Amino acid sequence: MKKVYTLIGIALLFQACGTTAKPKAPTGEWVYKNAILENKVINGELSRKELRYRFIKTKNICKIDSLKVPIPSPSCYVIPKPNCNGLTGFSLGYCRGTPAREKCDYSSVNTAKNAQNEIFEACMEIEDWKKIWQPFQKTQKIEKK
Repeated sequence: MKKVYTLIGIALLFQACGTTAKPKAPTGEWVYKNAILENKVINGELSRKELRYRFIKTKNICKIDSLKVPIPSPSCYVIPKPNCNGLTGFSLGYCRGTPAREKCDYSSVNTAKNAQNEIFEACMEIEDWKKIWQPFQKTQKIEKK
């Protein structure tokens, strides 16, 4: 009977491992494109290096603007040590070993970070840099003859 339970346990283990969802690789990425400047590159009025320079310059200006929103410290308070009166033995030792803990609320931090991101995105949009999803190009296998 023990062998039957062991076999069932092993079978369940293999089934659980086999059905675990594997994370999928990303199929693309978000990139910034400026259609006006891209057209100038195509027409030969602007080099790729100049396009890259303008993108980096705009990106850094927008980053500086977004960092003007300060990130506040989280709101924290200390949870006091538990009262150990009336406890004995293991319970007393465990109680005495429990340190005071700090609990923090990060909602103001998250709100400020979201505001920074919104300012950055709006700044890039104003400068005609649109964020678009660009799928990765699949590499084609070259067959040898």
